[in-house]
Amino acid sequence: MKTSSIATLSAASALIAAFLLAACSAGTSGGMTGGVVPVASTHAVPALPAAHHTSRHAMRPDPCAGNAVYVSDYGNSVIDSFATTGGSTPCTVTSHGIADPVGVWVQPVAGSYYNDLFVANSANGTAVAFQTPIDNTSKPLWQFNAGGTPSDVVQDMHGNVYVALYGSPKIEVFTPPFSACAYPTGCSPSYGISDACGSVFWLATDGKGDVYSNNYCGFVSLFIAPISAGATGVPLSGASYVSPGGMIVDRNNGLVVNDPFSNTITSYRLNVLGATATPAFSLATYSGAIGGIGLDQTGKFLWGANSSPLQGQEYRYAAGGTGPLAIAGDPAFAYPFGAAARPSSPE
Repeated sequence: MKTSSIATLSAASALIAAFLLAACSAGTSGGMTGGVVPVASTHAVPALPAAHHTSRHAMRPDPCAGNAVYVSDYGNSVIDSFATTGGSTPCTVTSHGIADPVGVWVQPVAGSYYNDLFVANSANGTAVAFQTPIDNTSKPLWQFNAGGTPSDVVQDMHGNVYVALYGSPKIEVFTPPFSACAYPTGCSPSYGISDACGSVFWLATDGKGDVYSNNYCGFVSLFIAPISAGATGVPLSGASYVSPGGMIVDRNNGLVVNDPFSNTITSYRLNVLGATATPAFSLATYSGAIGGIGLDQTGKFLWGANSSPLQGQEYRYAAGGTGPLAIAGDPAFAYPFGAAARPSSPE
């Protein structure tokens, strides 16, 4: 293994350890009970690691019908695309417009509004959107100049784009049309909203346009649509975790929350107007350190980006869900961080 790869893996391991340490401290404030009082964040939020990029930008053919599963490789500044069954080699490796990517997102609901792949670039203060399907030479269609350190990005059913600025209370909002947002110039935010904790990480949105963020205080903040400029999310009672991990809302309006501290992914039934959540089921405990997660359109399978081992992993999304059923790997992976899925995986 190259020295640069070893350095990247060491930085990744240090980051995971820092996540867990910060989460332990955050848990005393966020707690594991349902009712959480929003407080100003006083928790030490770990810095994202310095990425030591290896040579990953070689062109590859697309022999395996990719654009079913996407994994962001933070350490190499690329997005790997895989087929529905994953595999040990990516179909495509996309590098244009990518800078230390963390969260990636595609609309998980079949037959719905938008089909773009969104990427949060932590290194240059931007999020970008690719028209799918992507290939090795794809360049972004849009660029959103959010500033700070973008850690996740989602688009709601109205077309609004939300970008979380890691470790801060800020979520920048970009409203359509995006004619002024062409890559590589991009556009400025339309307005901003705030996470109640003050240290946001991952985002999710549901079919009604509500937005969810998690943070280093141990609770999920809820923004109920329509969301206006300057809004502050309210804590979602009943959904808690120790370490913030990726989130997504399933086709039945269940909020899926990953907790890397306990190695558990939990689905919650939502009462949005009451700002409450009730645990429905958890997937079987996983091994390693999963960050971002994504559901395929059928809602049967969940993919997670696991930095230990270095691969995307597929799990059955159901009570007692098992896995990994398949992997999405690349011998050159340095730090898989975000995951997204669109088409159905096979039974």
